[in-house]
Amino acid sequence: MLLIDPASGLILDANPAACAYYGHTAEELREMCIWQLEEGSREQMAQALAKAILDHKLSYSGRHRLRSGELREVEIRAGLVETIEGQVLYCVIHDVTERTRAEENLRHAKESAESLNSNWKMRLLKQTNWQSKRSWPTNPKAGFWLP
Repeated sequence: MLLIDPASGLILDANPAACAYYGHTAEELREMCIWQLEEGSREQMAQALAKAILDHKLSYSGRHRLRSGELREVEIRAGLVETIEGQVLYCVIHDVTERTRAEENLRHAKESAESLNSNWKMRLLKQTNWQSKRSWPTNPKAGFWLP
């Protein structure tokens, strides 16, 4: 969980789980702006923050960079919280990297299966064309033609 100043993008606070996830101490995170973690541009992040202020909520997907430099797919759920000092953006970050990879693998498997299915249909059509040269019985009681 991160608390962010929606006007400046400055990270106001981070819970221990966020510190462990990003690989930064709470003090280091408090010296950073959210776009230093976000892969996108500062302008994109500023637009997302402005949307959060207008809509009083925010939900989006993006890529965040960990201290190690690794990029991770994240889903962010955020909402504005009124405090004595003003509005604060409360952000809960979920790492969805493994889910995204699994979805991509599933998409590739589906494409492969569809390709195999298409090849199977072509073979069946070729075989059917060969068999169609033979005549089928016109009387249903006569039985079925067997090769």
